[in-house]
Amino acid sequence: MREAGARHGLRPAAETGFDGTGRGRSPVEWRRAVEAGRIPWAAAAGPDRTTELCRDLAALPDQHRPRPQPRYRLLALERG
Repeated sequence: MREAGARHGLRPAAETGFDGTGRGRSPVEWRRAVEAGRIPWAAAAGPDRTTELCRDLAALPDQHRPRPQPRYRLLALERG
């Protein structure tokens, strides 16, 4: 992002990070949520894609082991 910003005359002004919430689910938890229609972006993908997503989730190892919460980085750019 820094390089892309620099190409447009922008420079880093501040940077921070935060932990995501609600993403550290197990594959089986994700699959149940998708099948129940509780994940709006999955429901918007349509039934064929949702079926494919659930099949892919079912193929992942350690079905009942929650995955780690993601760590997101934010970078503020300003004209420099």
